[in-house]
Amino acid sequence: MTNTHNSPTQVPTPLILQTRKLVSVREISRIERIRRYPFAIAHIDGWQVVVGARGYKDGDLVVFFEIDSFVPKTDRFWELFADPSRENGIVTFRGRQGYRVRSTRVFGRLSQGLVFPLACFPEINRPYQDKITAVGYRAATEELLSRSFAETLGVMKWEFTERAESLPSLGRPPAFIRPAGWPRIQDVEKSVFASKKREKLWVITEKLDGVTMTVAEDLMDRDDNLYWQTAKASGVLQALPRIDGLPNIAVIGELCGSSIQGNTMNYPEATHEFAVFAMWDIDQARYLPPGKTLEICKRHDLKHTPVIGVMTIGEVAKDAGELLRKAEGRGCYGGIREGFVFHAFDGADHFKVISNAWLLQTGK
Repeated sequence: MTNTHNSPTQVPTPLILQTRKLVSVREISRIERIRRYPFAIAHIDGWQVVVGARGYKDGDLVVFFEIDSFVPKTDRFWELFADPSRENGIVTFRGRQGYRVRSTRVFGRLSQGLVFPLACFPEINRPYQDKITAVGYRAATEELLSRSFAETLGVMKWEFTERAESLPSLGRPPAFIRPAGWPRIQDVEKSVFASKKREKLWVITEKLDGVTMTVAEDLMDRDDNLYWQTAKASGVLQALPRIDGLPNIAVIGELCGSSIQGNTMNYPEATHEFAVFAMWDIDQARYLPPGKTLEICKRHDLKHTPVIGVMTIGEVAKDAGELLRKAEGRGCYGGIREGFVFHAFDGADHFKVISNAWLLQTGK
């Protein structure tokens, strides 16, 4: 990809991008039969899940568990633990046994997530039926589709267990710094590819396989901590007081290295680095435009995640499927690429495109 734009012709209109919902009610847009097998692929927004061929049809409302969901071992989900084909998904996380929902191949077809009939969850379905009686089908369904049910069902976000023994956190970022929990393209395809948004400019960067790290002033000095050591070596701590016109800024990036995320990027032993991908203006409560972030990184010699280009979404792909295919390949560091991150030129919106090949190869 190449940079075909130097500046936007107009201020882009922000998209409405949702926060991630690990468990939600979704509508099946299409059922695709798998030849020679009694199974089908349920297409749900930008996701696809292998399901029984007779249990679902187009337009069904279902309870959908996204990949990275940790489903606790309870009588409710006993089938997950009784099925021998799912044994590789059974893990212990935070002291509890459960099932980790992950990308896999079933009969040679990609399957990402779990799907259950809405009727299997009376704690979701009964209030929904009552709501239909009270306000009508349309309003009740709109509310149902907007909600997250992860907490209701005891589902947590599964996270890769770090191999490093010396990776204690220095704590969560304060509430006035918005976390960079950006949605995946499968969840925001309709918004991103809406006809009136196709000319919106995006800065495209490579997604690195690391741990998100936020650096701001007034942090405690902890030379025994890997986060602190890497931030200090990167030069970001020294740069913070010298960023002109921005006295209260938080720098957000990826902590990558040999003891991080199983070292899928093949760093030499005991090697770590911090790569910036965003900056948060605390006073204005917004992300800086990506061009400004790049300018600051260049001026202060800070490493930034690799930039692929500046393009409209229409110049990159026609739909989420094409974006996901283009995300596959080798990254700037030589290993299999995790994917891309799209940053709106005005800094208002972000989304990520995670390579399915990377998910399958790394088991993440």
